Amino acid sequence: MNNLLAGEGERPGWREERFRYRVLRLVYEHAAASPALIVAGRKLQEELQPNEEELSRAIDFLEEEGYLISAGEQARRLCITGGGIEYIEKGAGRRRSIRAPDLP
Repeated sequence: MNNLLAGEGERPGWREERFRYRVLRLVYEHAAASPALIVAGRKLQEELQPNEEELSRAIDFLEEEGYLISAGEQARRLCITGGGIEYIEKGAGRRRSIRAPDLP
């Protein structure tokens, strides 16, 4: 069996990348794949239950990559971009870090 599939030898950064994907995927789902709809950051907080810093880092990264637009400091409001939609619909499945199973 492949060691990565057995949960051994996870590459550095894969967990964080999978978390960022989960954040983007939730915004995509809540916005019904529309850049015109706004998603409240607290919805993500409630569903994912990460620590605040982890979620903030993920949102900042996704915004820098052009996948999300965010507004507000305390109560962030998020919109997915065309690039974010394209990544979810076409690009994410090609990444081994996202396809790899979550480890405990």
